[in-house]
Amino acid sequence: MALKLQLFMFLLDYPIHFSYLFYQCGSGEFEGNGCSNPRSLVSVENGAEIQIIEKFLSGDGGNSYWANLNLVLELVIGSGGEVKHSYIPNQSLNASHIKWTSVLQVFEESIDHEIKSIYALLN
Repeated sequence: MALKLQLFMFLLDYPIHFSYLFYQCGSGEFEGNGCSNPRSLVSVENGAEIQIIEKFLSGDGGNSYWANLNLVLELVIGSGGEVKHSYIPNQSLNASHIKWTSVLQVFEESIDHEIKSIYALLN
């Protein structure tokens, strides 16, 4: 049996939006302890530019909960590539989650680089 791998290439003129919507879930002693493990891989080719916006929302009306979300965003950036990454935690002030962003950038020449993180809390 052969393994098929599908690759998709896109030319984008607008940001990629990842939206994560949380609801309190579970019942009894496990109420509010749902679990999710989404993984995203973004590959940016040599010299390409992209903007990524991650937005965290909650539909729980402000209840307190621990979102057992072990989210990973992995970025692989080719030489001369540029990624602008924004993170918008717009979930309940009583909610929390775990998030990991991993970046691998390929350098084929000596260049200056800068990593910036912008965090905003919008209510």
